[in-house]
Amino acid sequence: MSMGKNALMENDNSSAVQYFNVVINHEPDLFEPYFLRGVAKYNLGYYSGAERYFTVSIQRHPMYSHAYHYRGVTRDLKLDYHNALQDYNKALELDPFNADIYISRGATRLHMKSYISAVGDFDQAIKYNANNALAYLNRAIAKGMLKDYEGAIKDCNKAIKLDYFNTQAYLKRGVIKLETEDYEGALQDFDQAIQLDPNDPYSYFNR
Repeated sequence: MSMGKNALMENDNSSAVQYFNVVINHEPDLFEPYFLRGVAKYNLGYYSGAERYFTVSIQRHPMYSHAYHYRGVTRDLKLDYHNALQDYNKALELDPFNADIYISRGATRLHMKSYISAVGDFDQAIKYNANNALAYLNRAIAKGMLKDYEGAIKDCNKAIKLDYFNTQAYLKRGVIKLETEDYEGALQDFDQAIQLDPNDPYSYFNR
C-alpha cells in the first residue's frame, strides 16, 4: 500500500496499479486498494476501468464518500451526466461540507447547461471554502453563460487574486470582456495568459 501511494504521489501510475494489484490479490476484501487503483487508472486516462474500481470500492465500503466523488468525476468525463449527479448527491449526503464535491457537481451542471443550478453549487463551494480559486472561476463561466457579465468579471478578479498565475482565469476574463466589447481589456488579459503559458493555443486564438 505504501509503495503504491508513493508511486501515485510521483505520478508513476502504472507502477501504482501493479502495487495495488498485489494488495488486492492478498486482501481482496479491502476497499482502499480498489479506490487507489481507480485513481491510478483515472490518471492514465482509462476511465471505464477507473469507474469499475471505484464501484468495487463502494461495494466494500458504501459510506466512503471519496469513491462516489471520484466515480462521479469519471462518469462526467464519459458524458454520463445523470449518473455523475447521483454520485455527487450521495457523496454530499456523506460529506455535506466538502467544497470540492460541490465544484465537481457544478462543473457537471455546466456541461448540462444547467447554469443556475451550477451557480448554486459554486455558491455552496465558496461558502465552505472561500479561498478556492476554481470555485470562483467556474462560477464566472456559469454567470457569463447567464449574461451576468459584471458578476462574471468580479468572480474572475477574485480567482486571479487567489491564484495570480492561473492562466485560465485571465483567458476566461478576456473572453467575457470580448462579450462586453471591452477589446482593450480583453487584449491585456490574453497577453497575460500568453505570458504565463506561451503554449496555450486558445489564448492566441482569442487574441
